[in-house]
Amino acid sequence: MKNFTIKTKVWLWMGIIIVLSFLPGSSFNSVSPFIFPHTDKLVHFFIYFIMCLLWLQFFKSLGIGKVSAIAYSLIISILFGMSMEFFQEVFTNKRTGEFWDFAANCLGAITAVFSFSILNRNKLFRKIIS
Repeated sequence: MKNFTIKTKVWLWMGIIIVLSFLPGSSFNSVSPFIFPHTDKLVHFFIYFIMCLLWLQFFKSLGIGKVSAIAYSLIISILFGMSMEFFQEVFTNKRTGEFWDFAANCLGAITAVFSFSILNRNKLFRKIIS
């Protein structure tokens, strides 16, 4: 049952990313003005940071080894981020795929892996995610 809950969180998060990726860019400007130039890169970073952490938690709950969980989570996150940028470029008129958005996606996922690895050494953190 626990795997189902974690899996559901991952798929819901990815669904949110898909929806946000296909909304017109003007939708975000009316909701909240950007604080400084390239704030959207921070948003990309945190969205993919969270997604990669969710995948890490999911694979860890399956009992997959740490190295494999990290590899799978990183590959899924990076390929998903690349796909979203590609789909924005090809399938939308009001959004464009950008290299720097993809770079922010990757950096968020990589930072999640490093954070997970460091925090995984902490007994309290291990207890929270298990």
